[in-house]
Amino acid sequence: MTYPMLAGRFGVWLMPEINMRQALCELIGALASEYGTVPFEPHITLLSGIDAEREVLSAGMRALAGQLTAVTVELGSVEYRPEYFRSLYVAVRPHGLLETARDLARSQFRHALAGPYEPHVSLLYGDLPEGLKHAAAARLSHRLPRTMRLDRVSLYDLSGAPDAWSMVETREI
Repeated sequence: MTYPMLAGRFGVWLMPEINMRQALCELIGALASEYGTVPFEPHITLLSGIDAEREVLSAGMRALAGQLTAVTVELGSVEYRPEYFRSLYVAVRPHGLLETARDLARSQFRHALAGPYEPHVSLLYGDLPEGLKHAAAARLSHRLPRTMRLDRVSLYDLSGAPDAWSMVETREI
């Protein structure tokens, strides 16, 4: 299976609290198994496409975690797109703290952004037919909670396929 190449090696993610993480891992794993795709860690991406030395990244994560606070976000509808990394996802309703967190991450890692910020929680990666994604979205639309608490910020090495991605470090916020 081929995967889209990501620009940059590292990404900064906001992570759900442990109980939500476990529930989402189970759901993502079940969907990956059902549709023949790869599982991945549930998250909301703050920033991706970062290239820097480990010491710089670690210092940036330490500073970023000190500036962030845990936040509860409101989840929207289950949606899908013809994009590998947004094949099936839960939209996250706009929240000022998410925008602020993204701005802080961008500043901390001296990263130029491209495009608008559309926070979401991916449930399924892959190039799948629209009909399959539509059916999955309809099936899941009433099974997900309405809110999600984010209590950690993590740095991930995004080298290779999504099932090979690895956490470099995580910090409570």
